[in-house]
Amino acid sequence: MKAPDIRVELYESFSELSTAGANITISKRARYILHKMNLEDACLKACRNAGDDKSKSPDLQETNKSTFRRLDALRISRGDFMKILFNSVPSKNLRLGKKLTKYTFIRENGPIGLQFSDGTRAICDVLVGSDGVRSTVRGQLMREKARLSDDDTFHKHVDPRWSGTIIYRSLIPRSRLAVQNPNHSLLSTGQIYLGNNQHITAHPFSNGMLDVAISITDLSKEGSPWPSNNWSSQLDKETSRRKLAKRFLDSNKEVQDLIKVFDMSIETAVMDVEPLPFYVRGHVALIGDAAHSALPYTGGNASMAIEDAYALGRILRISMTTKDTLPISLRAYQRIRKPHGNNNIHNARQVLREFQLNGNSGTDMESAIQRIRYHFHETFATTESTPDTDLRMALSWMNSEMSKSRHGRS
Repeated sequence: MKAPDIRVELYESFSELSTAGANITISKRARYILHKMNLEDACLKACRNAGDDKSKSPDLQETNKSTFRRLDALRISRGDFMKILFNSVPSKNLRLGKKLTKYTFIRENGPIGLQFSDGTRAICDVLVGSDGVRSTVRGQLMREKARLSDDDTFHKHVDPRWSGTIIYRSLIPRSRLAVQNPNHSLLSTGQIYLGNNQHITAHPFSNGMLDVAISITDLSKEGSPWPSNNWSSQLDKETSRRKLAKRFLDSNKEVQDLIKVFDMSIETAVMDVEPLPFYVRGHVALIGDAAHSALPYTGGNASMAIEDAYALGRILRISMTTKDTLPISLRAYQRIRKPHGNNNIHNARQVLREFQLNGNSGTDMESAIQRIRYHFHETFATTESTPDTDLRMALSWMNSEMSKSRHGRS
């Protein structure tokens, strides 16, 4: 991915790089990219060293029956994955403690001025906003579009949107669950427990821990404002256990055993963004959660970000891309990535409904599972299509657009 005529500067808002976080899922298409970047073996080694088979997909369970679904994806702890990525980035290209507050177009389709919260400034030819679900870059892009087009509907894309769901999350020692129930299914593979307006996802984590997330949903509140900028709060173990024990009183023994060992938890509002009308304006592009942060229920966000970065990096380094042709190159990136990113948002919303057994068929478990399979397939498609297939489409479009430009046609 390196190119001698491109200098990449990474600006990170935190003063230290964080490796905290739960497991992430790497799709087949994203694994293809990691393989090409010589990073896949390191990811597989990290999974083996953790002592868990994270390449296994979870089982889907109702309160009194189970079905099985395997996906061609890799689960790895976020900490392990971030360390692998950090080790592949030269430290000289990384700037810590640099929170972007504003960017300015110095001239149309020209350099971009950057302003950071510590008062420092920088200039770049291309600004890539990879600043997450609360993206400063996305916010400015959408507010500018609303102002220039005199259309307030673009403001709905500025801030994240509440899904009506609260997640209670905890890391539980595997040994504690084994004492409570030595035959618990979670001790052998990840589990998803489905129920009316509630579900549990649980997976093996590193160092003998289990990552458990309990979701409670009220779809009547979907899209309503969250009352504060703080999406998370800490609960003591007794409060969380009482809340959840009452909620899952009629669930099967496995669920109740899991609740009994559920420890100190974090209560978090689950947010996503409305599908964006564009990812690019001038020399500014959005990738990852800044462009298409989806609900966590397909596990596709990390993979989508990997695909975005790969596509944009490949397009920027080809010989057709120059400072003069950057607007066309960035639009080519948008053409191949916006459909995938926005589709992942829609799929994740549908999976949330199915996990809560809120599909069109009510509480018909088999129908719900079939629909869940469909939406997972949409995210982790195992067809012959690869990211390079999309790139060939982008390059063909770029050739056509540049040919039109040379001949003076729009």
